[in-house]
Amino acid sequence: MPILLNGVVVAVWDSTDQQGKLVTNGFYQIEIVQVPAPPNSTVVTGDVYIDPNHTLSPIQLSASPNLSRDGTVVVFRSQIQGLPAGPGNEPLRIFTLTGDLVKTLDWQNGQTAWNLTNMPGETVASGLYLASEEASDALSGVKIHKTVKVVILR
Repeated sequence: MPILLNGVVVAVWDSTDQQGKLVTNGFYQIEIVQVPAPPNSTVVTGDVYIDPNHTLSPIQLSASPNLSRDGTVVVFRSQIQGLPAGPGNEPLRIFTLTGDLVKTLDWQNGQTAWNLTNMPGETVASGLYLASEEASDALSGVKIHKTVKVVILR
């Protein structure tokens, strides 16, 4: 898998772990270190979605942790058609199981965070919540969406 930085291939990874096993689909923290000579080294880090099985969905969405307790912030990461979700994308919407909108969160560099409060700022109750993202396919214009589950325990 080629790793690009500003549109230029800077590394190639075969999508295997240290034991040579194929990694599972998911978000990974990548660190690229360009070492001409210290102290002039350049370090670039970022989250990337790895899909060694080539079953890439147009929207990649994850929540961490997806089982949350009091005081925990849930961080959502998203890529839409290979690019980090940002201010130009639809916001992440969090719903109850009955479909009530709990909170809307804007994207910044492919991430957003939920402090477990609703729109008025009140702490949400224990339960299962659905975080949903929508986008339009760049070629067809068809609406696409992805939903992940988050459990809150109090």
